[in-house]
Amino acid sequence: QTCNVGGVGVGARVYTIHSPSAQHFTVRATPAPPFTNLSISVKRNCDDPFVCVVEDMANSEAGDPNIAEVIFDLGADETVFIFVTGWLNMGTAEGDFTLEVVPT
Repeated sequence: QTCNVGGVGVGARVYTIHSPSAQHFTVRATPAPPFTNLSISVKRNCDDPFVCVVEDMANSEAGDPNIAEVIFDLGADETVFIFVTGWLNMGTAEGDFTLEVVPT
């Protein structure tokens, strides 16, 4: 499925999580320096980029911890899309990051 990430000039990586059984998930995105600002959002449907299940951002400029973390539940046989987007001063940015998905 092609995902609309929304916005003009928005660069994002999109990942899919499919859960065969009902589970609780924690997803963390940690940017690698010098790439320090990113957002992570979870969406059930790629057709509407502005409707999120949950979202968070790592923003070194605001003094936030340099990690974005979201926690959510998935039902049996449910799929969601994880969007990781880099940004810098209201523009887009690209860089390395670590994405950790932990079912609990």
